[in-house]
Amino acid sequence: MTLAHAANSRPVVDVDDPVTWPRSLADLIYTIADETELDEPELYVDLELGDREAQVLGLLRGHLLRTQHATRLLDHEADAIRAHGLRPLDVALVDDRLNQAHERGLLTDAEREVLRSQSMVVPERKKWGNREDQVCLTLSAEATSHDINGVWRLLSFWGGEAIYWQHCDDHDGVAQKLRSLGRPALVTACVDLARSVSQ
Repeated sequence: MTLAHAANSRPVVDVDDPVTWPRSLADLIYTIADETELDEPELYVDLELGDREAQVLGLLRGHLLRTQHATRLLDHEADAIRAHGLRPLDVALVDDRLNQAHERGLLTDAEREVLRSQSMVVPERKKWGNREDQVCLTLSAEATSHDINGVWRLLSFWGGEAIYWQHCDDHDGVAQKLRSLGRPALVTACVDLARSVSQ
């Protein structure tokens, strides 16, 4: 399942499609790529922007950047994203997801409480997760076409890392339930990266 939240009329940059890049950005990226020596150029790599980050952000001003959020969603969650967009991670989001799954008979009382008490947003567990008030996005489809940084887990376990992280290495019980809920989804979001970084 692929979802897209409606964007406005500004030009959209897709990092995987150089035709969509502003010309000045394309010139800079090709220069950086030429300066980067790759032992295995066929492998996916991120170019090091280093001190050019501000320059790149400036070249993106006025454009939206196409990104993807890899997750696993129940049908009503996919509908909510289509209508309202992605929500940053917080206690309310975790509680909403768990409560709505429980109300639909997809989680038992015990499963909901275990998942809530062991989530990344519980105050005593926050040190394990650095995701609160964030939406994690990837810029390139390459991130989801290879097993990079555990993207496969995001698509395999319902609830996002905040909910599944404590259980994803188990083979039974709650982990099995989380693997059975929802469907894998890549949510496309168009982001004003220059504005987001400056806020």
